[in-house]
Amino acid sequence: CFREIQQVDNPGEAMEILARTEELVGKMYKTLSLHYRKIADYYFGIAEDIDHMADEEFNHRDMMLKEKDRYSR
Repeated sequence: CFREIQQVDNPGEAMEILARTEELVGKMYKTLSLHYRKIADYYFGIAEDIDHMADEEFNHRDMMLKEKDRYSR
């Protein structure tokens, strides 16, 4: 990009080169954003599964405590 700009005589052409560069950088950031969003969605799903497993364990605990009360009488 720098060499291209050095070789043009018209400031308008230089601005066009800079604008193309900004567009490419913007597309790169959009691609990175999408990549990390997909990774985040994947790990969010795992976190929900783990939360569900934790809830099941708490339910098991509650059932055992109720059974304990029944056997303690």
